[in-house]
Amino acid sequence: MSIPQKISYVILVPHRDSLEYPAQIRDKLFSNNVLGAHSFPLCAPLIRINSSFSQDELKKLVLNIRNKNERIFFDESTHTRGINQKEGDLFFFGTKLKLNITNEDIPETAKIKRLGLIKPITICSAISYSMDEEKKYKTILNEAGFTLPAAFRSAYLANLHIYPIEPVYSIKAYSFKWKMSRPIWLPGKAIKKGK
Repeated sequence: MSIPQKISYVILVPHRDSLEYPAQIRDKLFSNNVLGAHSFPLCAPLIRINSSFSQDELKKLVLNIRNKNERIFFDESTHTRGINQKEGDLFFFGTKLKLNITNEDIPETAKIKRLGLIKPITICSAISYSMDEEKKYKTILNEAGFTLPAAFRSAYLANLHIYPIEPVYSIKAYSFKWKMSRPIWLPGKAIKKGK
């Protein structure tokens, strides 16, 4: 398949204290020669976008997310893949989150920038351009034997633009450069405020 020149998301990034488990999974995949490990930031892509959300739009989105999610829980089924069915997207393998977000949470001014929600929401420990390696990924993940944490509160949203670097000797690009916008942290508690 052709590789897009740029792929953009709104991402959720947990505080680094909550990233130990996804990092362990990533390292386990890498040690088992999974090409897409260490190719993507430790974050959860939420929305595929065609242009950046403004800082005001991200602020409204974090309020809407916090108002529906006092804490963000790791899913007990833990290992899965996050998929957006849009052509040219990536498949995200890692730790699934219980995060309530819908299209209604996206500010009205940002909806034109939305290409699709990523479901299920997954803290990415590895990526792939196809589902061909799903069985391998899930076998390694389910045998990892790490202790799953319960939940976290501290996290931020940002725009992420990734630029695949075309390799010389392979049709699959697992090297990227990326650019992240200024983070907008979720407030400590719900603030009942309209969109």
